[in-house]
Amino acid sequence: MLNSKQIMSKRIYNYIMAHKMIAFGLRPPIVAHLTGLPWRTTTDLWFGIHGRPKAGGKLPESIFRFMKNKVAAANISAFAAMHVRLFPDQTRLGAEELLTTFTEYICIDPDFDINAAYRVAQDLCVGIVTMRKCPTCRATYVSSGEHYNTKKCPFCRTKE
Repeated sequence: MLNSKQIMSKRIYNYIMAHKMIAFGLRPPIVAHLTGLPWRTTTDLWFGIHGRPKAGGKLPESIFRFMKNKVAAANISAFAAMHVRLFPDQTRLGAEELLTTFTEYICIDPDFDINAAYRVAQDLCVGIVTMRKCPTCRATYVSSGEHYNTKKCPFCRTKE
């Protein structure tokens, strides 16, 4: 059982994590889901950080929306490979795991979208996509039979 000091520390920690994720551009409903903060709090935080209302539109249902071309597929695969390397036994995605991998990865690719990072990490956790090793170039990449950009290695274009 947590005492009141531990509960307050957890709330502050979740708020700090939410602030970081929203500053990177992660959508408020996803931040609310990852941190347990109320949706209204995350939308207010978005407005406070970005000075404009949150982005509208439907949330992406899978990583395939972000895989528009082979370059995007390669970037997503590189992020996913790093995430799996840092958190090999992950069955549930948390804010800390997402932020850890994302902050490391943007040192390589500063333009990478945190929403794509969330989506691929979540899809890996629930098994929508898997990681496959290319027999030709030995790179690890996101694989799924459902999308044309995941049927080939995005780095050398070798078919599965």
